[in-house]
Amino acid sequence: PGRFRRAFGIADDFILYVGRVNPSKGCRELVELFATYKALRPSRLKLVMIGNVEMELPRRPDVRLLGYLPDQDVADALAAATLSVTASRFESFSLSAMESWLADRPVLVNGAAAPLRAHVERSGGGLYFEDEATFCAALDRLLADESLRARLARAGRRYAAERHAWDAVRAAWLRALDAALAR
Repeated sequence: PGRFRRAFGIADDFILYVGRVNPSKGCRELVELFATYKALRPSRLKLVMIGNVEMELPRRPDVRLLGYLPDQDVADALAAATLSVTASRFESFSLSAMESWLADRPVLVNGAAAPLRAHVERSGGGLYFEDEATFCAALDRLLADESLRARLARAGRRYAAERHAWDAVRAAWLRALDAALAR
């Protein structure tokens, strides 16, 4: 965490978005939701966005667009973040959510992405939002309760390791192949 904070000059708490900064990924809506949150609850909280920037976003001092970063910098950012957020309503699976859980960070996801919302509900690894009010309420809850964040992160880590780690995926494929061969 310290290496990331020093390298990018980020001393404050922040929520982290990792992925393409693109309209289809809900990035414009995420910045708007974050701006609303900050207008209602002024603080030093930042939104840090990592990934190829493929769109114009409003310039805000509390939103840092870092662009594409090497894997180590992304891992360091996850270690430093308070939580991560996935804003797309079209996601079925989020590598970013899995990486967040493996870095012991809870996630906040767009509930309109039903498969991703189901991952969050099954895992117990985060919260979801559906609109401005639920975004603000979920963010309030996560930011105010460090023990809740830790519980969600542990549950997410367990889920990611049990269902999506290489050994688990490999075993599932082998079972599927065995079943196909048996037919």
